[in-house]
Amino acid sequence: ELLAREQDELARLVGVSRRELRRAWEEAAAAQRAFHAACRQRGQEALAGLGPDGRAAVLVGRPYNTADPGVNAGLPLKLRRLGVLPLPIDFVPLERELDQITAPCDNMFWHAGQRILATAQYIRRTPRLSAAD
Repeated sequence: ELLAREQDELARLVGVSRRELRRAWEEAAAAQRAFHAACRQRGQEALAGLGPDGRAAVLVGRPYNTADPGVNAGLPLKLRRLGVLPLPIDFVPLERELDQITAPCDNMFWHAGQRILATAQYIRRTPRLSAAD
């Protein structure tokens, strides 16, 4: 209900009809879902492509920190030079872990925090992964 009211206000502010705004909103949401699915798919492909002795490190943290080369001090490149595949947190399939982390961490209301905790669980059960933060 709140979202519908806010969308109505946004439509008024940008000068489009409610229908146009809601259609654009749904298209944007679908594009975002497709992007996240492609990231997870690419992560699965990267992990599947690791050789028997291959190692990967998940860049654990908020994406605006882990993906910014200035903030992360070039960590992904440094890992590659060491023969370790860096994986962004968005490339890790976390659906199972997110389902399991919700109950014991019900006071973690912050979605990024839930994803970080779920990533720790995923890394723990995936022997060829380690964490880079």
